[in-house]
Amino acid sequence: MPTTSSPSVGFIGFGEAGSLMACGLAEGGAARVLAFDPLLARGSEHPRCAQAAAFGVQWVDRVADLVQKADIVLSTVVARAALDVAQEASASLRAGQLYVDLNSVSPETKQAIAAAISPSGACFVEGAIMTNVAKRRQQTPIFACGPGAADFTVQANAMGMAVENLGPELGRASATKMFRSILVKGLEALFLECLLAAERYGVGDKVLEKVQEGYPGPDWQSWATQFLARTVEHGERRADEMREVAQTLREMGMEPFMAEGAAERIAFCGRGLKERFAGRPLASYREAIAAMRDRHT
Repeated sequence: MPTTSSPSVGFIGFGEAGSLMACGLAEGGAARVLAFDPLLARGSEHPRCAQAAAFGVQWVDRVADLVQKADIVLSTVVARAALDVAQEASASLRAGQLYVDLNSVSPETKQAIAAAISPSGACFVEGAIMTNVAKRRQQTPIFACGPGAADFTVQANAMGMAVENLGPELGRASATKMFRSILVKGLEALFLECLLAAERYGVGDKVLEKVQEGYPGPDWQSWATQFLARTVEHGERRADEMREVAQTLREMGMEPFMAEGAAERIAFCGRGLKERFAGRPLASYREAIAAMRDRHT
């Protein structure tokens, strides 16, 4: 049951990550969970609005309304809106509040968000969601850093979240997530390019069989299906995240050869597939490859 000592939590942005974490917190007994998303009007019949009401999440009409009622404000919007939302929220934030940015943006963008929040007196937390929220909802591992990280870690974990404090220095949480993405989404792009080409000749399985012989650790067939399922479900978002990685590398003085290529391959292959499969799991990577080929022929 909720306790009066629990902080109130507000989510700006009610996409997959925000909605799943908000409903998980409400179901788990958080004292008060609020939500606002400019794309989902009050009273909308969108499934996420109905889900919010069913779990006891309170919908509000404006960013200012949410900020005034929440002790902890979490931003879970699309990456390109993160700074604008922070600037809007800052006008209503006050000392004693925590503003947690969980968006997949570069360390430099996180610093700009921190600067936007600073005049309000609220304490900024840079957050990075480290795995798929659908599996663990509010218990999804999150890295946190920045001036409010220690306070947020204590309060969030008391509500059943899984936050790890990386210290007061900004940049560490987002850098960890971004540079992990070079490897993980880079592999995704390699599977896409390899198998899209191989299946033109009907030799996808044979390619993976020979890779398995040379590198017997992973189950390459299973990996192929898992990685392509991510493109099907979240290709557009994952491509956007890789573009943020590429921009981060440029700002560091590195040419983002791999990151930029991965972003374009994932975007190209993933376009339109989420609607086609409508949440149905892939039986095999070949389903996704066939859908990609049909779309481009």
